[in-house]
Amino acid sequence: MNNDENILWQGRMALIKVLMCAFLNETLILLILYGVFLRYFLKCIKPQSWGLYAMLFMLIPVGIYLCNAFYMWMKARCTEYMVTDKAVYIKSGVITTTVEMKPYIDIAHVKEITSFADKVLHTGTVTFDCWNDRSDRAFAIRDISEYEKVFAFINEHQQKAFRE
Repeated sequence: MNNDENILWQGRMALIKVLMCAFLNETLILLILYGVFLRYFLKCIKPQSWGLYAMLFMLIPVGIYLCNAFYMWMKARCTEYMVTDKAVYIKSGVITTTVEMKPYIDIAHVKEITSFADKVLHTGTVTFDCWNDRSDRAFAIRDISEYEKVFAFINEHQQKAFRE
């Protein structure tokens, strides 16, 4: 960010949405199916013969599930968004940090997206299509609680940049 820029909005992902996505996802379904499989599989084996290996075998999916949840929390914790009067900045990355900047003149379309879960949790996503971006990945401010305010800031400054 340059010294001559004014910060209009700065924030992070909403923690409630991150926690919901971290714990209520497809990994939970696989963990439940794995538990059902183990329950019926281990009925055939005497409990005395289970040993430490069977207990570890049962705990590996739980560890994977918890690691996935921890990674999603860390990813959200390491993601920061900033809207200034000249550009939009997104800083992200758990292991390596990437800072992306898009000036308003490069933004072609601004969209506000709210899913059913977003409506329940009062969060939303603001995405932008850029003129010079050829990648399929959308430049977006995801899962924030002030999405309407951010959408208005970006839309207003984007239109102002095209008028000048």
